Amino acid sequence: MTLPHKFKNKNSNKLIVVFQSFNKKYYTPEYVHHFELENSFKDYNLNCDLLFVKDRIKREWYLGDVSSNKKFFNDKVKNYQQVLFTGISAGGFASILYGSLLNVNLVIAINPQTSLIDLSDNKTILAKDAPSILHQRKEYFDLKKFINTNTKYYLNGWRHMSNDIDIFNIKDNINYENMSDADKLHDIKNYQHLSEFENVHWLNFMNNGFKNGEFLQLLKDHNFT
Repeated sequence: MTLPHKFKNKNSNKLIVVFQSFNKKYYTPEYVHHFELENSFKDYNLNCDLLFVKDRIKREWYLGDVSSNKKFFNDKVKNYQQVLFTGISAGGFASILYGSLLNVNLVIAINPQTSLIDLSDNKTILAKDAPSILHQRKEYFDLKKFINTNTKYYLNGWRHMSNDIDIFNIKDNINYENMSDADKLHDIKNYQHLSEFENVHWLNFMNNGFKNGEFLQLLKDHNFT
């Protein structure tokens, strides 16, 4: 079954694929035809084709049918000269996974998960309340094994600490072990988990970057305009 999606055609040789997070609003009947970040990209008025995607079922991390999903995205991207995958949180997880599998040019993942396994013990599954089919896809839980050398990645992670901690100072020590599962899924350790790769770069903004121009500037820096 094809992932729910919406395509915006600009007759471009560049494609931006936007993976939706688990924002519950977009999984309600009244928003079935609406997609996260549509308005932001409308305001950008880019000369790029746009593909907005959401998961079939919330909290599957786009792992319900990886083979079918990969074929779907491959069919969409194969005729483009430049391809960017992007998303927030679970959308960021999907953009890293499928961007890696398809060797796209650029991935921008805002506050993504890079592992669905606790990074302090490397065995505890964090997505305990996810649909049962997710637990049959454990080979995809850790994204480190999928990072390629061709794609350029930008990603970050959040600090779940007091407000006086600089969330972008990755040298701060955080008591990750005592966090809730939800916080672990968004902690900066998700960035650190992949930071050993030379083509993985720190992204210096969160969701506010869509409104304050930082995301748009990054697009311009990589010729996605």
